[in-house]
Parts: sequence; C-alpha cells; structure tokens
Amino acid sequence: MKRRNNRFLAGTLAGLMMLTMLPVTALAAEEGAADETTTLTTTDGTPVPGASGNGIENVVNDTGDSQDTVDTGANAAANDTGDANPIAGNDGDKTGTSVGGNDVQTGASGNEGEGSSAETGGEQGGAGNSENGNTPAPAPAETFTAKIGDTKYETLDAAINAAQDGDTIEIGENCTLTVGTIKKAVVINGNSNTITIPEQGTENHALNINASLTFNKANVVFTNDIDNVNQWSVTMNSDGVLTLDEGSTCTIETHGIYASPNAVINVYGGSKLTIRNTTYTAMMA
Repeated sequence: MKRRNNRFLAGTLAGLMMLTMLPVTALAAEEGAADETTTLTTTDGTPVPGASGNGIENVVNDTGDSQDTVDTGANAAANDTGDANPIAGNDGDKTGTSVGGNDVQTGASGNEGEGSSAETGGEQGGAGNSENGNTPAPAPAETFTAKIGDTKYETLDAAINAAQDGDTIEIGENCTLTVGTIKKAVVINGNSNTITIPEQGTENHALNINASLTFNKANVVFTNDIDNVNQWSVTMNSDGVLTLDEGSTCTIETHGIYASPNAVINVYGGSKLTIRNTTYTAMMA
C-alpha cells in the first residue's frame, strides 16, 4: 500500500511539474521561431536565394522591384500573373512588363531601336519622297527663245543664221524675226507663240523668201507700215515657198506680197492667211 501511494505521489508530482513547465516551453519555442533563421542550401552548400527555413517565399506580391531582374525559383511561381506572352509588336525580352510574379516594373525601354518612333521620321524621308506616296514636284518648265535640237539661241535670227538647210527651229516664247532674207529651207515650230515680223532692213523693206519657209502652230504677224506705196511686206523669188500648217495664222497689214513666177504659197491644216488694209494691192505676181 505504501509503495502504491509513493508511486501515485511520484506520478502526481511529475504531472504538476509538466504543467508548470508548459508555458515556458511554449514561450521558448515561440521565441526560437522568431529569432532563428534557417538558411536553405543547395547540394553544393550555397544558400538558396529568396527562400527561408519556414518554407515561405520571401517575395510575395512584389510590386516595386527597383531593378530589372528575373525572380528566382523560390518566388517565380508565387502570385505570378503569367505575362508569358510579350506585348504584341515588342521583342520578347524587351516588353514593358517583366515576366514572373506580379512585377510591374518597367522593362528595357519598350521596343527595340528599329521600332522606335525616333527612327520612323528618318525612314520616311522628306516631303516629295515617293516611298510615302507623295508625287515629286514637277521640274520647272524649260525657258528659251529658239533652239535647234538641244542648242539654244537668244534670238530667232541667231537660230536661222545657225540652221542648216532642212533644220527645224523650236520657239519657246514670243519673239521677233528681222533676219531680212531666208536663204535656207527651215521649219519653224511656233508652239502657239507669236512671231512678229516688222519692216526689214533690206532694199525693198520686205522679208525676202528665197527658199522654203514653213510655219507650224505659229501666229505670224507682219507689221511693215513704212509710208511708201510701192513697198511690200513679203517678196518671193522663183525658189520661194511660204507654207502655213498645223493651225498657223499669218496676218499681213498695209503692204502685201509680191511673188515672182514659180513661187508657191501653201495654206494647210486649218491654217489661215489674211492680207488687209493694203495701200496698193494685196498680192502681185
């Protein structure tokens, strides 16, 4: 009986001691959890970044990373919103939002250099570039008085004097003819300009046509108004040929035409010859 009581007392005392020590043990365990830091290591003994011994990732809902870094394995999968696909139009590694976690930090600077807006203007070039659909400005119109081929002359007289037999002279603007005598066959393309032929510096004060003279698309005006009844605006020897073609007009005032035998006057292609207000006669042969 005595042994049983002793055994009961010993059990009771042990129970009381355990109840007395329980808060202390719990407090020690709680303090240990707060103070103790367990570092997880890899197989080679190096610490695992971003992880602690309590198994909770050290970066959760990270919204303010100051550097462009990729989350480590410990927090890469946690709260990851999954920006798996880069923003359309950007290079994958240069997207504005980094991949991994809820990170919203800005990436490198958006698009690669070749997609930057700064380069767009340079590629387009200036105004008038055909690549952007603009039509180039037309070249300024060529200006000249008379020319034969690509050779330009300051006056129609200079072009007639330089012409070879059978040459064509282009007219670029209104001009005057005072050469006196036509000795070579020439064609004058007036290009709708006016050619004025005043009194000539010849013995009979007229334009002497002693070869073939043709006017195309020209407005020819003779203005010989010398006060002499027996003068002419045009004289033609037996080799003289005056031709008006391609809608040309020819107006002769005051003094008319004197033509030798075998001279020829042609009016073609809707052209018109007018002789008016003569002091003697319009035409004589």
